[in-house]
Amino acid sequence: MKKHFTKSISQDLFFRMVGFGIGMGIIFPFFTYFLLDIPTHKVFSPLFFSLCIAAGIAVGLCNYYLFKMVVDIYLKRIQSKLTAFRQNLENIFWKDGNDFDPEKYYLEVDSADTIGAITQEYNIFMTTFYRLLKAERKTANFLERLQQKVKMKAMAETIVEVFKEYFGADGGCLYSLESGRLRQINNCHLMIDNEALDQDYCYDIIKRGEMVVFEDIDNLPVRFNIGIGSLKPNAIAYMPLIYQSRPVGLCILSTNKKFKANFFSLESRNLINQAAPFLHNSILMKKLEVLAAVDELTCLLNRRYGMKRLNEEYERAKRHQLPLAVTMIDIDNFKQLNDTYGHQAGDEILKEFSGIIVEEIRVTEFALRYGGEEFMIVIPGASAINCHRVIERLRRKVESLHVQFQQHKLNVTFSAGIAVYPGENITDQTQLVNATDIALYQAKNRGKNQIVIYSSTSAPATLKSQPNTQ
Repeated sequence: MKKHFTKSISQDLFFRMVGFGIGMGIIFPFFTYFLLDIPTHKVFSPLFFSLCIAAGIAVGLCNYYLFKMVVDIYLKRIQSKLTAFRQNLENIFWKDGNDFDPEKYYLEVDSADTIGAITQEYNIFMTTFYRLLKAERKTANFLERLQQKVKMKAMAETIVEVFKEYFGADGGCLYSLESGRLRQINNCHLMIDNEALDQDYCYDIIKRGEMVVFEDIDNLPVRFNIGIGSLKPNAIAYMPLIYQSRPVGLCILSTNKKFKANFFSLESRNLINQAAPFLHNSILMKKLEVLAAVDELTCLLNRRYGMKRLNEEYERAKRHQLPLAVTMIDIDNFKQLNDTYGHQAGDEILKEFSGIIVEEIRVTEFALRYGGEEFMIVIPGASAINCHRVIERLRRKVESLHVQFQQHKLNVTFSAGIAVYPGENITDQTQLVNATDIALYQAKNRGKNQIVIYSSTSAPATLKSQPNTQ
């Protein structure tokens, strides 16, 4: 890069133009002598030389002031706009992005040369800045909304809502990737045939971490839910959510027209990437909740979380006037088995026993380790007879079980007490649990390895309500 004569380009231009004028003034006498054939004494006289040099300087000065009147004024307009933009930059960033109007800083392009090109680029810069500012504002608002969500369901709803608005989608859904399988956690106006949805294909998209967009599509397991029917989408996008190179989920968006934003732009990728950490944290929180709710040895619900579930089921049964069957189970002679064969043998029995319980109960039912060798099974909507059938099937299966421990085959049986809400002397959750205890106690006294259904006639003492501390 050439060095300037001075620290100012404008001053450099002044000296160059004046110097060019002086040079032309010096050359002009020789030009007139050779081409115009003017006598030597007139051409090379001091007066003529002085007039030529003075004329050159005048031309140089005129050129410089023409520059100041045309180009410099135009440059000052750009400077004025940039100065105003710089002074407002802090407010633009810290206030609502809608306060920034790019047209306020635009310059009129009225020159078809380099200056006009510079002006055009300046206007493009302002437009680009406005677009980036809007994207940054949307991302900041998106993060703020996500930070306010604690539950996975609310967080997923926010993600789909923001993605739909940003990309101009008509419908969307969000899947979390848990234990290698996709689980739908939110759906907004999409009718998805999950059986027809190719899990392997979706997992491959997530694994590659590349967005896939289809337009003018047919034969996809997706339709719009429009309230009075369904419509096939015109375009669909698969957006994998990746956190620290770890796939955590997949968002699917559909539109009946065209998406209004480019999925592959920097702003779009930045917005999409903001969702991944929150989904990842929600999955971790869910796993922690499961770990906190599960008994480590038996993999059944622990007492604290199990009694919370029982309270929820009790309130639901009470609200909808539905039956609720509860069974208290106690492994027979468990202390004797522990004392004879050791606690490791007892642990093996508990694990085998709980495994059979898991195999026998349905999705709507649940079991918990109540304490030690005691278990509770809760069957919503079941009568005492229906509950007895389930527990009797379980009793026979356990009775035929032989737990292998070292060189010993240990036989296991259990006793159980069943109580059902609503019933005689059972008007709350505490009375329901107490009734199962009484029925279990009767089963033990009658010889063990049997099931007793609670009845008020077989329990002369009236059940007293106790405050629920769970």
